[in-house]
Amino acid sequence: MTTIFARASLLVALISLIALPAYPVGYEKGITLSGKHSGTANTAAAAVEGAEGLFFNPAGLGRMSGDSDFSFNLTGVSINNEAPLAGEQRTSSEFATPFAIWYAQKIDDSITWGVGFSVQGGLKVDIGEVQLSPALTAFKPKFATSLAVYEVTLGGSYNITDEFSVGLGYRISYATAEYSFGSAFATPGPTVSQVALDLKNLTGIDYAGARLGAQYRTDDWGVGLLIRTQVKFSLEGEAEGKAENSAAAGTTVPLAKEDDLKVKSSLPMLVSLGFNYDGVQDHRFHFQIDWFNYSVNEELEIEGTMTFGGSNVLNNITQESKDSTAFRIGYEYLGFSMPIRAGFVYAGPATNKGFATPVSEPPGDGMGFSLGSSYELSENHMLHFAGDYSFNSAKVEAGDVPTGSNTATGDYDGQTYSLHVGYQTSF
Repeated sequence: MTTIFARASLLVALISLIALPAYPVGYEKGITLSGKHSGTANTAAAAVEGAEGLFFNPAGLGRMSGDSDFSFNLTGVSINNEAPLAGEQRTSSEFATPFAIWYAQKIDDSITWGVGFSVQGGLKVDIGEVQLSPALTAFKPKFATSLAVYEVTLGGSYNITDEFSVGLGYRISYATAEYSFGSAFATPGPTVSQVALDLKNLTGIDYAGARLGAQYRTDDWGVGLLIRTQVKFSLEGEAEGKAENSAAAGTTVPLAKEDDLKVKSSLPMLVSLGFNYDGVQDHRFHFQIDWFNYSVNEELEIEGTMTFGGSNVLNNITQESKDSTAFRIGYEYLGFSMPIRAGFVYAGPATNKGFATPVSEPPGDGMGFSLGSSYELSENHMLHFAGDYSFNSAKVEAGDVPTGSNTATGDYDGQTYSLHVGYQTSF
């Protein structure tokens, strides 16, 4: 059988087991979670204070006004994709609601501990059923993915001096996923065959994640460093499939179920360096650089056996992802009872043009814009809110696609609209 099951790379956005579609940072959403810090495009490594330091920089845990700090955040995200598949532009529109709960408490003036639970990321794409060949009519393979990554974090910070603090967060990450995809290929005869696969009930847990951070803060300026370590996932589940050959068009052939399926990938290392300046009355300026080590994801590893025509249709999927650098700028005006926040993020592509898929992050530069504010509900009780718009687009041409890849040429576009709400209380 001459297979183009590399077209299982249509699965590739599944793919790093990481996150909300992304636009614009790799497979991770560029502006996420915090009702407060999303307003400044998540330029928080230097500025974060209290419980949200568990996510943005654990060194900021102890920089809260009270002895304890609690934060609950909810984001609503509208996710829109467009990409070529089987000669047509395909679209997907989905909605997701990641959330986070964080708590921090001072032990003394120097030591603070915290614990939190959050949806670290996820991915929802549903292109629907697609007829891959007019000669094949028994069924139409479905192209869809549903992924969620949850994280429990236990952390602490230590104030070495009034200006300088360090922090550490220990992460337990848990992922669940289901993927549906298909492939058409030439077989001896000559005939044409197609396969539809469902990877189901995939779950996995990793106990080896960490966040390390440092902050130096004065009355007028601050600098913060965050290192998020790589998390390796091995999801275990099952695979079901069906096939059709044009020699017996209209006849569905069930494939033997695989009950011991494994899918492996990584959430890569992140290094963030942030700055903020408060030296102008009522104005605060933020700048941050993030580096994502996505090149560790050379391929999506699939371990399992499901045969059709004498060949295994469960194969590793080439990704050849690229490292991505994001630049963030944030601004706050604090002269009103309700502050004004604004932010911008620009990021280079993590998806390789030569291996882009309809369900992956578009392989172009991404941008995001945000606006936000806060409202004091009562003493020590704050409501933070923000909205953002992010997008990523690219055109893949024939010269971008290497031999052996079945990436379709055409326009790849993605957009997200998000609303972030956060409640915070210090006591």
